[in-house]
Amino acid sequence: MKIEQPQQETIGKLKAIDFSSLERTEELGRDYSFKEAVKILKEIYSDFSDVVENSESLRLPLDQENQIFSIATRLVTLTDQIKNFILKGNEGNAPTQHKTIHDQANNLYQDNLKTLVPLIERINILKLNPQEIENKVSKALKSIKDIEKIKEEAEKSKSNIDVAIKEVRDVLGKEGALISANDFQEQANEHKELSKKWFYGVIFSLIETVILTILIFGGFIPALSIVNTQGDYLKIIQVSIFKLVLLSISYLVVYQSLKNYKVNQHLICCK
Repeated sequence: MKIEQPQQETIGKLKAIDFSSLERTEELGRDYSFKEAVKILKEIYSDFSDVVENSESLRLPLDQENQIFSIATRLVTLTDQIKNFILKGNEGNAPTQHKTIHDQANNLYQDNLKTLVPLIERINILKLNPQEIENKVSKALKSIKDIEKIKEEAEKSKSNIDVAIKEVRDVLGKEGALISANDFQEQANEHKELSKKWFYGVIFSLIETVILTILIFGGFIPALSIVNTQGDYLKIIQVSIFKLVLLSISYLVVYQSLKNYKVNQHLICCK
């Protein structure tokens, strides 16, 4: 998309706009404030800026380029109307003029959704790095495989509990060791119950970790999707760090549950 001199002038006018002073709430009061209209115009300006900043990556027909800068021109016009709005001495016409400006802002926002927003989505797609996405998916799959290994180890350990208890019973089953055997059995049962509880904790935390991994890397949570960062590298870093923190906490829960499970299993075997 080529930006000629007239378009450059329009861009310059938009950059010079002080949106915070356009609200005029203190001057006009709440009823005649342009706070809502300015909120809409700021969003349109943000979308327009994104398109212009990435214009080199876009190949657009002339009529679509004209639509883009038509939105920019109307945006400049609306900001001028807000600046020039007069309440004192114009009480008769003020309500109609105030409503007209807001209606025009809403109409411009609809045109923005039709014209600029699809272009921003296209820009975000062009910015995606296929190799980076592939690496993230590979890491997620490796994490799932590691979790499966932990799960298999936990299940194998559980199957050994009853065997260990039976062997100890046989050794202590002699007549002279009945009291010791009873004491051992009580403690073994206690640790067995604790071991079972921690085993269920391991299984639950494993399932939770798998689901969490799929959700955050599968794009099911929009707030954690790289696509929704709109190419903002700071947001990409923040989202990535937040994902790592979530996974780290989840893996820590799995590790601690498995550790407690093995401790109780060891106590069963040693008594």
